[in-house]
Amino acid sequence: MDARQMRRRLGAVAQQHGITAEPDYDRRDGWQWEWVDGPTTAAVAEALGAEAAAQIRLRRRPSP
Repeated sequence: MDARQMRRRLGAVAQQHGITAEPDYDRRDGWQWEWVDGPTTAAVAEALGAEAAAQIRLRRRPSP
């Protein structure tokens, strides 16, 4: 999956799940997406689909 496709997929999932945090891409580390509260990482991974979920590190942090 190329960067354009990944950004489209991430944007659709963000809208679907109400995630306002932007995913990051680093040449060395690849894709990362971290958000506060909201859906579980499992729910986001399922919505992304197996191919996209395998290419991104997902992290949900609970608010204090």
